[in-house]
Amino acid sequence: MAQRIVNSEQYEAVLIKGDENGNALSVRSSGKESTVVFNRPLNATAYSANDVMLPSGASYITFSGIDTSGADVYITNFRFAMSGSAVPTGMGVMRLHLYSAAPSGLSDNDAYSLGASSIANYEGYVEVNTPIALGNYIYRQNETTNLQINLASGESSLYGIMQTVNGYTPASGVEFRIGLSYFVV
Repeated sequence: MAQRIVNSEQYEAVLIKGDENGNALSVRSSGKESTVVFNRPLNATAYSANDVMLPSGASYITFSGIDTSGADVYITNFRFAMSGSAVPTGMGVMRLHLYSAAPSGLSDNDAYSLGASSIANYEGYVEVNTPIALGNYIYRQNETTNLQINLASGESSLYGIMQTVNGYTPASGVEFRIGLSYFVV
């Protein structure tokens, strides 16, 4: 660490060397998005606290085409939208658990559990507060996700499992839209 004084205040600074001619390095990364749209099962079975919300007949959500195999991606934003004009009674905070390879063993309305077979690929979760009603959809975003993930070798997808934190009764077959904003690091 180097000391640097700016406007009479002393700061710790990291010196990044430029090229051989002393020119500054330029780093640029284009932001990208991956959005998944799916319908939940055709039932109105109540979710208990900490249950899984998944597409009909699936055991995870797939964010495909993230980038090349084994790349590191930095997720900056998470968006959640669900069809409906009012927030269901009891619906609150939700979590999107992320995996670098497909997790196994869960279905819609199961209690969420991080299984021994999935822990090696578990990358953490993004939490989003209670959605708000915005016309024909309820919506919420988390602009401070700040989660770096290393995709597994041979994978160009990221996998997710949505979890309720509070219990609520969903409508049958509602549409979910889940989006991730990221850049490759």
